Amino acid sequence: MTPSTPLHARSGSAGLPVRQAGLVQGLVLSLATFLPIMATISIAPAVPRLIQHFQGVPNADVLVPMLMSIPAICIAIASPVSGFLADRMGRRRVLIAAVIIYGIFGMAPLLLDNLYAILATRVGVGVAEAMLYTVGKTLIGDYFSGARRQQWVGYQNALDAGLGSATWLSGGLLAAVSWRAPFFLYLLSIPLLLAVLLFIWEPHRTAGSESGDEVESEESEPFPWKRMSVVYGVTLFCAAIYFSYPVNIAKALTELGVADASRIGVLTAIASLGTPLGALLYSRATFVRAPLMIALALLFIGGPYVGIGLAAHFQQATAFGFVEQLGNGLMGAVLTTWCLSCLPFEHRGRGMGVWGTFLVSGIFISPLLFAFMERVSGSVLTGFVYMGGICVAAIAVVPFLLRLTETHAQLDRNPATGSA
Repeated sequence: MTPSTPLHARSGSAGLPVRQAGLVQGLVLSLATFLPIMATISIAPAVPRLIQHFQGVPNADVLVPMLMSIPAICIAIASPVSGFLADRMGRRRVLIAAVIIYGIFGMAPLLLDNLYAILATRVGVGVAEAMLYTVGKTLIGDYFSGARRQQWVGYQNALDAGLGSATWLSGGLLAAVSWRAPFFLYLLSIPLLLAVLLFIWEPHRTAGSESGDEVESEESEPFPWKRMSVVYGVTLFCAAIYFSYPVNIAKALTELGVADASRIGVLTAIASLGTPLGALLYSRATFVRAPLMIALALLFIGGPYVGIGLAAHFQQATAFGFVEQLGNGLMGAVLTTWCLSCLPFEHRGRGMGVWGTFLVSGIFISPLLFAFMERVSGSVLTGFVYMGGICVAAIAVVPFLLRLTETHAQLDRNPATGSA
């Protein structure tokens, strides 16, 4: 069965019609996990106009950028709670609530003209983002298994990257009209809500083959903290490593003589095409196990880091940046699939929520880690060489991860289904 298999009903072992996920469910869930990304990048181009509009507010130049950082902080804090609620209350209920909250708080600035009130709405957006990201990833794990799960995680990450680029453009065009205009993008929550209501169902733990002999499993086990601590630790480390590129590449290009900001933007955009390509390549590499794929992703990130640091001109750095972004696409997808495969159904929401916290924490740590490397080495370029060395050295540790987690890598061999 391919990822494009349409929704259809078939009989389970109990004689009840059972639904199986396909293209529509994958696309709806991909859009759900994109909304947290959209929340940040959609208003980024409007920051100068927002600062100008609220220039009479004390410390507006500090408060306005917080419109983007507050949701990220909320994701780190609220993701575990969102996962716990998804496990206890049901994934679909939490997802529906998340889309509604996201839309209400996201569009609120269209009616507000108080910076502090708008900042308060971003807390609501951040809580909704935590719910969307956690449940969206969890349902991909529930609906799909094995090769199909890997494929859809890859497609999901590729769509997120592609839609992110489109949102940068849309946000910029809307920001040119008004500081409020980018908030109209939150209207996307309305068709998404309808799609969730129509096409997303509450999954149930099943056992058996995909030929139709599903039976509800009553097996349960404590949360697998021992093996998940390995996954979370690797996620924290990898996030801190691979987010160094988007944060510091502009400074590296400046050291290589590129002074024009628009030119830096074009060069960065060219390199960023590697991210969705990497995610798509991952979706096809269903024969490669997670630890080996993580080692490959570290190589694709660490090698180009060294190349950027030793580059003689910006063209070389951009070429290495493309390869590095390819590694980013691989890394983001494989970490997601690895986490999903190590979690039993009954703990998947909570486990993915904690994973989201570690991922976001790694993103926060990344600038601090690179700043330390830059200070020790004396320049941004040499800092990239140091970070690349860390990546390459980490590859030696990856094979040990296989023995720690592979016996649990197929905990959920069959997709969760829902009664029609």
